Amino acid sequence: MFYEFFFVIYKTMKYVMTYESFEYEEIKQLVDKAYVAFKEKDEELFNDPRSEDYGNPFTICTNGAKWVRDHFFPTAIVTGYNIEDNPTAHIGQETFGHDFLLLDNRYVIDFWYNVVVGEGNAPILLDMKTQMDLVNKYYGNPEKWTPLGDSPQSKYDKEDPYKRYENNNQTMNYTNPNDADYTDKPEDWLATTLIMTKALGNILKENEGIVVELSGDMIEMFPTVNKVIVFNKEGMVHIVECEEDLLNGQMIIMD
Repeated sequence: MFYEFFFVIYKTMKYVMTYESFEYEEIKQLVDKAYVAFKEKDEELFNDPRSEDYGNPFTICTNGAKWVRDHFFPTAIVTGYNIEDNPTAHIGQETFGHDFLLLDNRYVIDFWYNVVVGEGNAPILLDMKTQMDLVNKYYGNPEKWTPLGDSPQSKYDKEDPYKRYENNNQTMNYTNPNDADYTDKPEDWLATTLIMTKALGNILKENEGIVVELSGDMIEMFPTVNKVIVFNKEGMVHIVECEEDLLNGQMIIMD
């Protein structure tokens, strides 16, 4: 009787393991196909003449994740995190957060860091059942991930991502003020953010911060936030909402 019970358990476990292995390989084949298509699309967008005005839409990780979802994984969700809420994540440290795909609440699919940032050794598919060490390394704590809705800022035509910028008639110019006709590109903002973050890290001492009152376009981007605190902690620049009645430009020490 014991032998029969053991044999049934053994056969069941073997079937489950074989099925899960097959499922993973099937998904991996589709991910590999999507990865090739994503690289081709990224190159196509980069070479598009409109990139001179708007930059490559895939510079924004959310756009890339949505494109992959719309063309290959319609049941996946776009999820992500703010680095302030998920500080142990490796990806997103210099961009204040990151968005990627989550399929069946198990498979992490992400081409942005590998292709756009250029980290060729970064994984493009991770299984949360067997690779949680890598999931935690690159994406931090899954409990800190938040599904992303279809906000106006992240919408675009799935066949032509540039339409998002054309329809919005984007005219912001914060990175090249000497050229009155210049329009910011996504990579301009990314480069400026990285440079400014490095500069603030050199200026602010450990646990030292400054209050910044939002104004202009920042109010439209963050309508519920009046002021933020930018501070240095463990060699990294962090941004949190200022909930106290502090003056714009006031220097403070964070606990």
